[in-house]
Amino acid sequence: MHKQIVVIGHHLVVESYQELIQELSNKLKNKSIELTLITPEVYKEKVITHAVTMKGASFNHIKIKTMFGKSGRQHAHFYLGIAKVLKNIKPSLIYCMEEPNSIVSVQIAYLAKKIKSPVIFWSALNQNRNYSDLPLVDIRRYLYPWCINYTFNGSVAINALDHKVDKVIKEREYNHKVFIQNTFGVNDKFFNAKIKKSNGILKVIYVGLLEEYKGVKFLIESVNKLEGVSLDIVGDGSQLHYLKSISSESIEFHGYLEYSKALELMKKSDVLVLPSIPCNGYLEQFGRVLIEAMASGLCVIGSNIGGIGNVVNNAGFLVEHSSSKELRDVLKMLKQDESLLYEMKTKAYQRAITCYSYKAVSNQLADKLIEFINE
Repeated sequence: MHKQIVVIGHHLVVESYQELIQELSNKLKNKSIELTLITPEVYKEKVITHAVTMKGASFNHIKIKTMFGKSGRQHAHFYLGIAKVLKNIKPSLIYCMEEPNSIVSVQIAYLAKKIKSPVIFWSALNQNRNYSDLPLVDIRRYLYPWCINYTFNGSVAINALDHKVDKVIKEREYNHKVFIQNTFGVNDKFFNAKIKKSNGILKVIYVGLLEEYKGVKFLIESVNKLEGVSLDIVGDGSQLHYLKSISSESIEFHGYLEYSKALELMKKSDVLVLPSIPCNGYLEQFGRVLIEAMASGLCVIGSNIGGIGNVVNNAGFLVEHSSSKELRDVLKMLKQDESLLYEMKTKAYQRAITCYSYKAVSNQLADKLIEFINE
């Protein structure tokens, strides 16, 4: 009889993200382990997304109704009817790609205990917050610590996204196993990028939300009046009108673009910048757009906060957050030194191939999960 692993994750409603699950499934099948993916039927992952199973999937995909899924409430959503599904599958292991401070994680921990299935949670929390800084009337002040306590007690392990997350989990005195494993990747279609030389204009791009914590204001300030540099901004958010009001003519706003169109514009660019800043207790956890840009043959620049440094490593530039001057200096240097720009594009591309292809990521993750099944 085949063993079963169930993977649960709200973000996996996005078809392209399922490529990790596909590669993971292929690896597990070689060990006679079947994989079932559970996602919401509908979830707001930037935009309202109806779950679609990727073409040629070798895994079973079960889509379940949720509460608060359509509003994209990562920490508040939970599944309706998942208890029956898990009871029928009786998985050998549940790998829940949700943060320990989420209601859905409490739900899965409770159900896993009832059916006697071990459960592993996933975390990118890179700050040790006790949430006492939240207002007394804010339910999250009490709910998040309770969720963490419950899921910590109800799990056999936590997948920490990087070393900073591992440190936070251990500071919170988690008593079970912690393993460090990146789960973000890009598919093979990225890895046909031709690393191009600049045509005289340094084309810079930002892709993401237009919110304060993304620090786009500082990127705009660095590009304004910088001769020979253009900036494309892809995304939407509450700061859109303000950011437009401080932008020069060399900056173009595209609004929200479909994934394929955003990637098409990215591949015409030279540099991607992720200028995130610390804001209201938030630190950028990873920055998926960085690895997409690296795999597309772009040079990358990011603020040296949260998980960005771990992603960029020595294959790009790290700058002080909130520093328009430091960012401008790097862009000016790349504009003036085309050989350096080409060198950094090449380094970024090679790092993406080595570290962030879905095949490489899934092979590492599969080995970790198999260890827990064999215990």
